[in-house]
Amino acid sequence: MGEELLLYASFCDQLIENKIKKATSIIQPAVFLIIGTVVMAVYLSVMLPMFENRDYNNLGKNVALLLS
Repeated sequence: MGEELLLYASFCDQLIENKIKKATSIIQPAVFLIIGTVVMAVYLSVMLPMFENRDYNNLGKNVALLLS
């Protein structure tokens, strides 16, 4: 009886381990995609305002004012 219970416990353990591996293989790419999206949003929220304030038409005038 004890050996049969150990065999059944081993079978159940293997079954649960396989289900966890399958779930992890599905969830992991989704989590990476979400993290990448958050990182990209933070990066763009910092960088875009810096480039939107550039006035490239008056760049020469601004440099001349700084140098004088």
